[in-house]
Amino acid sequence: MKKEFIFTELLVQLSLTIIKPIIFIIAFSPFVISIICQKYLSNLHFFISISLSLILFPVLTLLLIAIIFKLLPNVPNGKHNFFTKNYYIWLFKDLIHETVVTSSFLNNLVIRIKPVRYIFYSIIGMPNKSFIILANDVRILDPDRVHVGKFTFIGINTILSGHIIRSGRLVLEKIHIGNNNIVGAFCSVACGVKTGNDCKIDSFVTLNNNVTIGNNSVVLGKSLIDSYVKIGDNVRVGKSCIIGTNTVIEDKAIIGDYLRIGSNKIIKKGEIIKTDIL
Repeated sequence: MKKEFIFTELLVQLSLTIIKPIIFIIAFSPFVISIICQKYLSNLHFFISISLSLILFPVLTLLLIAIIFKLLPNVPNGKHNFFTKNYYIWLFKDLIHETVVTSSFLNNLVIRIKPVRYIFYSIIGMPNKSFIILANDVRILDPDRVHVGKFTFIGINTILSGHIIRSGRLVLEKIHIGNNNIVGAFCSVACGVKTGNDCKIDSFVTLNNNVTIGNNSVVLGKSLIDSYVKIGDNVRVGKSCIIGTNTVIEDKAIIGDYLRIGSNKIIKKGEIIKTDIL
């Protein structure tokens, strides 16, 4: 086990101290070349050259990150033990992509500028990248596992993650957000989450892994929907609710505000819940 931890640390350091600096050096090279060639250029040409090199720096950085991400092998969805080949491949890809999501400038450049977003996510392999509407500082982890539907809005500082560490294993699963959804600010959407069309997920909502939400359903602010919960069509979950693991909420049910629903419960179709069910 000690050897595996050492190898993991070496991989992290390789990314931080070698790969990422090389990416930045290559992206910054047009600026250096412009400085070296200054004496051969007129003042106007030198100004244009410097300006273009500064514009190219973030673009080249993103392009190199996307290409490296794409060239690395795909890791299949499912559960993976630590310190296996798939684990190390995923970790290295995650460390490289982390360069984007941990930089507010690079991250917002990708999610806010549509042509940049389209090219970056096209190379990486994210489906339906041209129709996403994103606010500032949205962080998409494992972007090749995240599908966001047409005309869906994702609010500021929301995180969508295609991975989770569960029971000592790495779990990778796709996220599927339907069309015409609104996902509010500061939400957390875990791997395996699936929503239908025309849903509203209010601000500060947490959707744990493998939550399923049907069409035209609403989850109001600060609610926690635990793992493997199934919510049907036209359901309303009130403010600051907690819905326990494996609970099923059938179509057209209404859960009042500030309520707790325990694990493995079944809320019948059209039922109106006004008190806790534990």
